[in-house]
Amino acid sequence: MDPPLEQFEESLDRVNRVLNYLTQVFLARRGLSMSRYRILRYLQSRAEVNMSEMQGHLLVCGSTLTELVDGLVQSGLVLRVRDQGDRRMVYLRLTGDGREVYREVLAFRCGCLKEALAGDGTGLDGINALLNNVYAGLKRQTTVPGEKIGDRPGKERCDKDFGC
Repeated sequence: MDPPLEQFEESLDRVNRVLNYLTQVFLARRGLSMSRYRILRYLQSRAEVNMSEMQGHLLVCGSTLTELVDGLVQSGLVLRVRDQGDRRMVYLRLTGDGREVYREVLAFRCGCLKEALAGDGTGLDGINALLNNVYAGLKRQTTVPGEKIGDRPGKERCDKDFGC
């Protein structure tokens, strides 16, 4: 094997795990899950998507997808729209609020990546900067309605999961 390539692959995997963890924390404070964010992300690049297409993309069962979409509809982030030609067909469409939430999460994720790449380019410095700086910023944020301080993921979890 090629040791530099193996190290690069390992670094990419670690960045992905860290980015997903931080995104989960960010989303949880907004009452969303990664699964619901993935629906928003898929819908963002399409005008309308039917449930079967969405189910095939996310690889989830129909009842799970219905539950996820129900929550997004109740939050005002997604609309269900019936096809006028065939009333049996129901399409999903992002609302303006849904697009805004998607952009907010995407901006957060891109900011995390920029911070990770701002290291000196050697080893995992950028990843450690990402963990330390972004996590510290999330920790300073105020709680969202219904959240208790003790509900926040602790640094211990970060240490255990990501070795920082």
